[in-house]
Amino acid sequence: MNHNMGLFLIHSVAVPLNSSVSCFTIMAKGGSSMDCSTAKGEFVYERAVPSIRWPESQQFKVDEKFDWISALEDIAPASPNTLECRNVKELVIGHSEAASIPPAGQNPVMPSSIHVRKKMSMLALKKARDWRQRVQRLSHAICRLDEREFVYTILESWTEQLTPTDLCFVVKQVGSTHWQRALELYECVNMSKWYTPNPRMLTTILSVLGRAQQSSLAEELFERAEPELGECVQVYNTMMGLYARHGEWEKMQLLYGQMQQKGCQPDLVTYNILVNAQTKAGLQPGMAVSLLEGIHEAGLRPDAITYNTLISACSSQNRWAEAEEIFDEMRRQHCEPDIWTYNAMISVYGRSGAVEAAKHIFTSMQVKGFDPDAVTYNSMLYAFAKAGRIDEVDQIRKKMLASDCHADEITYNTMIYMYGKAGLHHEAAATYSQMKSNRCHPDVVTFTVLIDALGKEGLVQEASNVYVEMVEKGIQPSLQAYSAMICAYAKAGLYLQADQTYRCMQESAVCPDVLAYSVMLDVYHKAEMPEKALQVYTSLMEAGCKPELRIFGIVFQLFYKKRMQMQLDLLGKDMVQSGFEPTELCSYLARNGLCDESLASLELALNQGFALTEEVIKDLLSSFAIARRYEDAREAVYVLAQLVPQRSILLYEALLLVLAKGEKFEEAQEELSKLKGRGQAVTFSIYKALIIAYEQAGMFDAALQVASDMYDSGLRPDIHCYKSAAMIYCLRGQPELAYNLLQNAMHALGEVKTSTIHIAIIESYGKLRQWQDAEIVFKEISQAGLPLCLKSYNALLLAYAESGKHNLAESTFDHILTSGFAPTVTSANFVLEAISNAEIVQDLDRFHKKMLKSGINPNLKTFCIMLNAFAKMGNQEEACRVYHHIKSLGFYPNMKVYKIMVSLFSKEANAKDAELILTDMKESGYEPDIAIYNSMISLYSKRQSYKSAAQVFQGMQAVGCLPDSMTFNTLICLYSRHLMVQEAYTLFQRMQKEGHLPDISTYTSLIAACGHLHLSEFATLLFKQMQDTGCKPDVTAFSVMLNVYRRAGNHQQAEVLVREMKDAGIHPTKETFHMLMDCYGKGGETLGAESTFESIKHAGIQPGVMHFTSLINAYLKSGEYDAAVDKLKHMTEAGIEANPVTITCFISAASTCQTLKHALVLLAGLQSVGISLPYRLLMERNTQVLKDAAIYFEQLQAEGGDAGKGIVNVLLDLLWAFWMRATAARIFNLALQKKIYAHDISRVQDKDWGADFRTLSPGAALVALTLWLDEMQNAALQGAPESSKSVLLVMGGSKRKNQASVSKTLKMHLWEMGSPFLSSKTREANRGQHGNCAF
Repeated sequence: MNHNMGLFLIHSVAVPLNSSVSCFTIMAKGGSSMDCSTAKGEFVYERAVPSIRWPESQQFKVDEKFDWISALEDIAPASPNTLECRNVKELVIGHSEAASIPPAGQNPVMPSSIHVRKKMSMLALKKARDWRQRVQRLSHAICRLDEREFVYTILESWTEQLTPTDLCFVVKQVGSTHWQRALELYECVNMSKWYTPNPRMLTTILSVLGRAQQSSLAEELFERAEPELGECVQVYNTMMGLYARHGEWEKMQLLYGQMQQKGCQPDLVTYNILVNAQTKAGLQPGMAVSLLEGIHEAGLRPDAITYNTLISACSSQNRWAEAEEIFDEMRRQHCEPDIWTYNAMISVYGRSGAVEAAKHIFTSMQVKGFDPDAVTYNSMLYAFAKAGRIDEVDQIRKKMLASDCHADEITYNTMIYMYGKAGLHHEAAATYSQMKSNRCHPDVVTFTVLIDALGKEGLVQEASNVYVEMVEKGIQPSLQAYSAMICAYAKAGLYLQADQTYRCMQESAVCPDVLAYSVMLDVYHKAEMPEKALQVYTSLMEAGCKPELRIFGIVFQLFYKKRMQMQLDLLGKDMVQSGFEPTELCSYLARNGLCDESLASLELALNQGFALTEEVIKDLLSSFAIARRYEDAREAVYVLAQLVPQRSILLYEALLLVLAKGEKFEEAQEELSKLKGRGQAVTFSIYKALIIAYEQAGMFDAALQVASDMYDSGLRPDIHCYKSAAMIYCLRGQPELAYNLLQNAMHALGEVKTSTIHIAIIESYGKLRQWQDAEIVFKEISQAGLPLCLKSYNALLLAYAESGKHNLAESTFDHILTSGFAPTVTSANFVLEAISNAEIVQDLDRFHKKMLKSGINPNLKTFCIMLNAFAKMGNQEEACRVYHHIKSLGFYPNMKVYKIMVSLFSKEANAKDAELILTDMKESGYEPDIAIYNSMISLYSKRQSYKSAAQVFQGMQAVGCLPDSMTFNTLICLYSRHLMVQEAYTLFQRMQKEGHLPDISTYTSLIAACGHLHLSEFATLLFKQMQDTGCKPDVTAFSVMLNVYRRAGNHQQAEVLVREMKDAGIHPTKETFHMLMDCYGKGGETLGAESTFESIKHAGIQPGVMHFTSLINAYLKSGEYDAAVDKLKHMTEAGIEANPVTITCFISAASTCQTLKHALVLLAGLQSVGISLPYRLLMERNTQVLKDAAIYFEQLQAEGGDAGKGIVNVLLDLLWAFWMRATAARIFNLALQKKIYAHDISRVQDKDWGADFRTLSPGAALVALTLWLDEMQNAALQGAPESSKSVLLVMGGSKRKNQASVSKTLKMHLWEMGSPFLSSKTREANRGQHGNCAF
């Protein structure tokens, strides 16, 4: 169709429907043609009348008078995403999705439903069906056109009547798949003479071109549109939406300005588009709220889309506070949140780590009737995954599956991210496998998260396998994937693989970001590849990236190490261009511990003319101090002082501070002397720094000396110096000096604006229990015009607590309550300590209830105070109650609680409860310390259980807990009490080797054990060693040693010891004189006994029965029987009755007499004082004597102790000695009947034949042996079971008062009888006691 016309005409030509390029032939005047098609699809046209544009076509059969607005009042196009439109003018064209064009032969399918009004007539329904069918038929006909057919051929032959609305929807329907045909249809309609420019048609075609990425064509149509169309707000909104979709923010802003200039008033859609565009471009803090305020200022009311857009933008940038403000504003404006609102809020809380807030929104959403969808669950999963709460993530995932929301890529990516962050790479890999098994295709995010997780765990090979799998699946790695892989290789030290991955990223046209550049620079730095590092650095600068200071630091280290001076100079210039000063690099390197590099960068910066700041000096010298390179720090200061002389004072001050804080006080004093030697004045800050440093190091004298030097130099201390000095005095327990210093400070400074010094002085007085002085200082706080604070009240409460002034403490506590202060649990604990120290435990529960009533919740220290108070009183029941109350309240007992409980049970020898506490402590994760071990050993020591104590001792060493002095002392005393001298002395030697000094109780216990085993010489050596080591014996130690000599009968050593005792200033006691007299008595030293007896009288001590007995025993041992009887009579005349020991001495002496005459003399002496039984047993032969003996034995048994056993033993010795064997047998049987002997002496039953003679005297043992042999003979005659071939006799080995042992006596008797026997040993053999035999 060649028509010569005066205008450029546009003719449609055959174009493939899948082409993205618009091809048109423009006919010029004169018939020549030219190709105006461009690669960009640009399109230029001129308006023309239809008769000129399509001369052969007929007029379209269109009803120009059809009211399309009225028609759409009844019907509207429907789609799954559209809402009810009550005003057709509010309908936004392009919002719904069009159906796809079916294959040939099938009718196109329009959207499945139409949103209609609830009350729609049958006529309206018919109209809706007719409208839909008309649009479908025409759209289908146009889409079925051949490539070389024109749209106008369909339109000119179309017989159905069309409205402008019908044509709009046809353009939209056709444009969803063939934007070229839609543009051709728009041209046909637009060139019709009957067509009135319609903004709806223009917005429709603009939307079609925008979705087809044909923004240049859309711009052309918009610019050539009629003026009345260009001023329509819907058209502007469409174009602005197109620009926003393509990220062309500047064009959108220009169009918005043009819109306002033309007087076109923006509507809510306009603002929503602006808000959406602004959020995509990146919100600045507070911008979301300001955008919302702008909409309100325009007189518009934001809708749900506005709020959702702003909240989503805040979510992407983790600004939960701003999102929360917008959400609250939304509800205030009565705009109901929808599912998208709730999802956005959950997302923003999850990204910000506010998990509990996300849970609250999730619950509120369900209460409002919204069912969570996949987006909701994924947001919740991310929130808990980011917080590392794995268990709750699993719970949410189960809920998600139960609600028929299937896990998608986002779900699995979140799970993998969580497991990777938690270091659970096996779970991450399992989740990845599950993702693939559920036919959910991993994307680049999946692989990136998995690579990052494996790389951080050091599983480089596994990460590499995932990377290879991603590439094999055809997924292009993203920048983040490459960066994760490079980081994994770099962390593992695989620099070559990191380099290969980096080059692969470059070849894939993926532009590295600052992180990738930084990692590669670090890789090349560690691999010492400066050339490649320089290439990366150059690429970074050429790419226009702004390097971080860390990157400059890495590059500087590399260039400095390789001595690349030229590159170092260029690096300084690059830093300046990037907005950094070279001195900042010095601080960065110093903070990372690179002292030498930091100093080099600082020298470079100074040479380039940059100023040396105080902060840089501090950072540099601090790095040297951290590295303990103080000498290098001094050298650095000397160098810098030469480079920058004007900053030398600042440099030396900083050096002195570093040396002082590093406790290099000798070097600091040396530098201070040099500073003074150069004639430079020592500044106040140097003195102040030294004072504070000395105070913190505990060098109080040096701190005070510096303060004195400062005062002498004419400098006056400030409040900080006064405070440091006062604190020193308080710490040294000298509150008086601190108080005087405070008065000087108030006089020199006029006023002290802080009560810190007052509080420290009050606390110091309190610890010394000088509560009256503490009260005075407390009152001076108010007098000085300083406000009282809770710390000052607590300091006063501390003073009352230490002194046990519970009444004053509680009244002060009540005053705090009424003064407007809120006392803390610390305040209440001080009152409880006061009550505890006053030992008024009944008030503890009362005040505890008062605490609770005052709203103060007790802490663990509260219960520790109560527990300790009950423990000190030995109240196990109350202590256990408090302990269980601690656990019931959810507190975990600490080590102090366990120590208190174990110590309490140890004191009370309660092993069962102590062991339960010990088990509880171990289950709580605590291991016993030395104090608890010592308490357990002490407990078993009190229970005489040396085996359990030994097990504790071995157990503590097995876990590496070394015993201390208390451990050794307790065990040695325990072994000594059990006469296990060898074990005790072994521990004694080890104790000394390990540097622990035995105390007096250790020596005393060991000496006593030696005395029991008749090791008097060894006991004497121990006693002398105790004196030589500076451990002065007390009265107990002298008494124990004297008892050793008494047992040994060594009266000479006993006399020497008593003199030493007197020389040591210790006066002998009544017991001391008795032991000395007992020594004389056993040795038969009558003169010594008499002399000591007289000394007792001169000392003002009334002689007792034991003193008389010892004196009598001395005469008996010397054979002076008459004198012994006289002394017995004198004792009786003095009103002192003879005790069993006295009687035993006489009977024992009688049993050793050579003749019966002498024995009767002694026994007659006893008879004269009322003890006639021994005499009668020798002289009388009748039953009455036995009856009287039975009565006498009952009396002895009623007295308790071993008195009866001792008298019976010597009686049997007497009877056996004078051949009165029958009487002896009767007395022995009588003693057995009266249970004088606590155990069975002999056994003849069930082949268990044996005898135990350990508690018997030799005579008693001979009587018992005779009776036992008779019993065995009778049993054998009566047919009893035969005994074993050998019978065990337990004899013991201790000597009796007649100096004859049971063992020797019995063995001799058995030898005389002709009975063979073999000696054997039992456990007592280990303690020096022998004498068992088998025959």
